[in-house]
Amino acid sequence: MRPPFSIAKFSPKARAAIKPYCLAAVGAGSVLSILLAATLIAKTDHAPQIATPAATSEAVVLDRKNVPLCVARDTRLVSAIEAAVADAYDAMAKARDLCNAGRVKEALSIYDRIKIAPVR
Repeated sequence: MRPPFSIAKFSPKARAAIKPYCLAAVGAGSVLSILLAATLIAKTDHAPQIATPAATSEAVVLDRKNVPLCVARDTRLVSAIEAAVADAYDAMAKARDLCNAGRVKEALSIYDRIKIAPVR
């Protein structure tokens, strides 16, 4: 069963025209999510609620300086994950179309080539 937002009902030409917009929408949503997370992290008070010596407050300041490094790494990872999911979804949609057209052997071959696994 296809989800209601599937673009498989469109012709291959229409899908090719729609695909860049779908990927752009996914990318924009990801960027907004990451910016929201970065804003929340930056505004969160990591300092303890009790009086602390100066050395501890310096450690908190140093920790906050490294937040952009984490956000950048997070952004790259999320982008890579989204690209992998988009590629897998495109392959799966093609396999579904082939299967619906009666070309089961080709469809199964495409399904077998879809790899979703941890990547370093």
